[in-house]
Amino acid sequence: MKGWLLGLYAIGWMSPASAAGDWQFAGHAESEAAPACDVQIQGDVFESAGTDIQLVCDATHSYIGNLQLTLPARALQQRRVMLVAELRSDDSLLVNVSLKTLRDRTLMVEDDTEQTLLGSDAADGWQLRQLSLPVDVDAAQLRVGVLLQGHGKLSLRNVRLVVSQPGPSSEAAVTYLDHVLVLLKQQTADRHDLRWRVLEPQMRVLASGAQTTDEVYPAIRYALAMLGDQRNMLLTPQLVQALHVSASNEAGNTRRLALSDGAQLVLAPLPPTRTAQNASSSITKALP
Repeated sequence: MKGWLLGLYAIGWMSPASAAGDWQFAGHAESEAAPACDVQIQGDVFESAGTDIQLVCDATHSYIGNLQLTLPARALQQRRVMLVAELRSDDSLLVNVSLKTLRDRTLMVEDDTEQTLLGSDAADGWQLRQLSLPVDVDAAQLRVGVLLQGHGKLSLRNVRLVVSQPGPSSEAAVTYLDHVLVLLKQQTADRHDLRWRVLEPQMRVLASGAQTTDEVYPAIRYALAMLGDQRNMLLTPQLVQALHVSASNEAGNTRRLALSDGAQLVLAPLPPTRTAQNASSSITKALP
């Protein structure tokens, strides 16, 4: 979307999109008397300079809003899309940036919660955000979202989408995914409701084209979500280092499995039919 889009949007009402790919802002304030937020957008996310966004909400009222860009995913299917942006906001404004693929529902999502926690800064107080997702053949839409809560000013600059060219995964990425699959299959051996003949090909499709181990993370997170327990998670190497956790730091029967790049799989307690001792033995055998 090119040129400046200037909108004084009524709170509680979504700005109309004139065509697919337009940014939309929707939100509401704590008071009906609150003035609308002022949104200014310039540029194109597919150009090298990206998009610049400024959003200002009145400082005397609290707001909840969502700024989003929705794009058709057909031309992006079976490719990897990276969202790159820099943001700066007032301390009174909480901001969460996300990248999603959708088809009637959310298929996959990555957000900047971890990057916010780690405090990834660019120059002059700007915070760098990088989110990456594979776009599978079932995806109908790709959505960039900026969720905000509070009041004050939010600025984003150089917001752009980088689309990878289709190609095979690197040997390192394939080996990494193979190892994760071995661990997950061993740790879910008693789960008769899991269909690995279906889940494993889905993971491989989601990891297709990955060149680095971190590009395999979305496929791993998808598998963990399919296990059906919200306590399952993947800790990136940066988060492991920041939290000073190790594979031996277990809470109760929760298992932390160290991966080759420093990341950790955190898995919920084993079912009663399997002991922690047996699990420990199988983990040791699976580690390279």
